Amino acid sequence: MPGLVELGVVERREVPPSALFRLVERHVASRALLTLARARATVFEELGRSAGELSPPPVSGIVFGSLARGEVRSTSDVDVVVVRPENVDEEDDGWHVELERWRQEA
Repeated sequence: MPGLVELGVVERREVPPSALFRLVERHVASRALLTLARARATVFEELGRSAGELSPPPVSGIVFGSLARGEVRSTSDVDVVVVRPENVDEEDDGWHVELERWRQEA
């Protein structure tokens, strides 16, 4: 923490026998830290947004596994169950092409 305090990203306040630390949100570097802290939520938002652009959009998309549990690592994959609309036949090539495009983007 001392480096972040020296840079002004974090404020330190002594409360003997402890010290309290607080992020200085107005600091320009805090924006990057907050973006990183919100990365998981951003992934969920992007998955939902891009799934909604499928034609037709799925009824539901359910994320499970390490991403859902908040245990994702650099080697993790993204586990998602996609529920197709009732009016889309399971053999519909167009749906499969759309879904594969989405999967590649995800």
